[in-house]
Amino acid sequence: MTGIWLLDIAGIYTRAALSDGAVLVLFIPWFFHGLLFGALQISYQVWQIGREGQ
Repeated sequence: MTGIWLLDIAGIYTRAALSDGAVLVLFIPWFFHGLLFGALQISYQVWQIGREGQ
């Protein structure tokens, strides 16, 4: 996520620097990336439940 901001992909850093709601512009992608990877971890653990007895 930091790489996206530092490399200014899609102008995210520029938009954040020029807007009044910079914290919100940076918080939303960070939050949804965390949500995505949390869901992936839960999905993986649920998938592994059936494999414990084998």
